[in-house]
Amino acid sequence: MKNKKIIISCFTIFLSVLFSVSLTGGAVKAADSFIAYGWNAYRGNTGIEEGTIKLEVPDGNITLLATESEFFMSGGDFVDNILYMVSYPIAGQSSLYTVDTTTGVYNLIGNTNVDLSGFTYDVSTGIAYGASGSNLYSINLDTGAGTLIGPINTDLIIGIACDAQGNLYGVDVGEDSLYSINKTTGSGTVIGYMGIDINYAQDICFDRDSGTLYGTLYANSGGLYEINTVTGATSLLKDISAEIDAFAIPYNLQEYTINASVNLTGAGSITGAGTYVQGNNITLYVTANPGYKFINWTEDGNVLSKDASYSFTLGGDRNLVANFIVPVTGITLNSNNITLNAKGSSYQCIPTINPINATQKDIIWTSTNPSVATVSDKGLVKPLVEGTTIIRATSVDGQLVAEAVVNVGGVLPQTGVSPMTVLLPLIFITSGIALLGIKK
Repeated sequence: MKNKKIIISCFTIFLSVLFSVSLTGGAVKAADSFIAYGWNAYRGNTGIEEGTIKLEVPDGNITLLATESEFFMSGGDFVDNILYMVSYPIAGQSSLYTVDTTTGVYNLIGNTNVDLSGFTYDVSTGIAYGASGSNLYSINLDTGAGTLIGPINTDLIIGIACDAQGNLYGVDVGEDSLYSINKTTGSGTVIGYMGIDINYAQDICFDRDSGTLYGTLYANSGGLYEINTVTGATSLLKDISAEIDAFAIPYNLQEYTINASVNLTGAGSITGAGTYVQGNNITLYVTANPGYKFINWTEDGNVLSKDASYSFTLGGDRNLVANFIVPVTGITLNSNNITLNAKGSSYQCIPTINPINATQKDIIWTSTNPSVATVSDKGLVKPLVEGTTIIRATSVDGQLVAEAVVNVGGVLPQTGVSPMTVLLPLIFITSGIALLGIKK
């Protein structure tokens, strides 16, 4: 079973892959190096027997944990602090295992019912995935059973890996290319050529704490590589000679809590809050209850978004508030027809806002013909000259409008005592005094 070349012919895939075991317990990372795990698929000239190994990254030093020559693992990843691996298909089917990271001993969970060449775990959703040639499967971690998601549409995916944000990638051993994979449909999209001719057993895995994609790739010799997820290009970190499969890197992702509340009791409901690991792409959704209207999301008084759905990448604890109002549903005025006289008395328009507990009751007052009559910001109408105008009251919330037609007539004639009525008797009295020669 050693050193078998992968052959793709007439839709029949003969794969010599070696990797994948389940581990219990994780490894602590140093600032510049850490311990990963895998399966040595071929002894070769390395002096290391086939079986579970631990691998120092980036130094490339390999330590054998347990020997196994009857079969090998073809994919692996950590689920929290437990290492899972899937075996290369025996009699056409793979199996799912857990592996102890101290002893290398593996324990069977169950048959996957499909031959798997890769395995990974999505920390953002809690779903495990497996690759079988050119198809993507979801894997039940309790039973091992695989469920088909869809075709990746490639020659042969030899390894898959999921980052902390839930982005899924795969390596095509026939095309020597890196692919992004849609987790919903299984469809693959080529990212780029990896720059090396890969063969035999190998795998890829993310260091989820740093976001770096690594590969234990075999191109004439086994090597530890860093892979660019934008271009697909590889950079050799260390020649390790061995064919390492079921490559798995422990992670120590920080968990953060998202608290989300509403400003008005009973105004609406929120989904998406909770505790998640760092780097996850989170989306909160809010739904308004009848009689309420959603306005915006705020945090510490700062407006974040006016959309009902708010998305962000989690980098710390969050305390968000979904703000609602009781919206204005109607507006009326105390009179719809007003008759005034030019330069006469003013008229006070009084609005009625419905419902009475509306949050925002502010009104904008306007006159369509302010040369005839003006209106103040308090609704006081002042007639100026003859003519007609329309006074409009517009609610700030909802832009609802109530109108009153104002007809301004001419200036009213003056009533009461005329000035001449007072002056004429005085004139006559003064004149009489003068004629009589009466002096003061």
